[in-house]
Amino acid sequence: MGESSTVDVRRIAAALAHAETRVAYAKIVLSAESGGASRPPSVARQQRALKALIGSGLIEQTADNHYEATDAPFRALLAHEGTSEAATGVDRFLRGGRIDHFPASASERRALLVWVLDQVMPNDEVLTESELNVRLLAYSDDFALLRRYLVDNDLLKRTRSGSSYAR
Repeated sequence: MGESSTVDVRRIAAALAHAETRVAYAKIVLSAESGGASRPPSVARQQRALKALIGSGLIEQTADNHYEATDAPFRALLAHEGTSEAATGVDRFLRGGRIDHFPASASERRALLVWVLDQVMPNDEVLTESELNVRLLAYSDDFALLRRYLVDNDLLKRTRSGSSYAR
């Protein structure tokens, strides 16, 4: 089986919410790791890993200093699924704080562009094209299109030489 481009978090959580599935998964992971000639992790790395697992709620330390896996995080994730509110405003066009897609509506596109400009450039600042590109890259891989939209919507002014931009 190859890698999938999308991850179904709900399906993963549902599978790992069952102890038998976690055991089967652990056996596969352990057999894959034991096949190599790599050294076991140091005690310090093992302690960090245990701390991370306890902190995430995936395992609990018992009264007799043993560790026990718990299904609570998976059940909580499944219970939380679908309870988040739908995105509104410019958030509808963002994923992870970056532009996922541009709105078809001119007024919504302008609102998104104003939001981006507010994030990247104070009112009194003048930026070179390369400085502006670096800042826009934080919001879209196609920073040239984003810059073009900002200019075409009269949100940014470009010098005749195209060397600098201001609001």
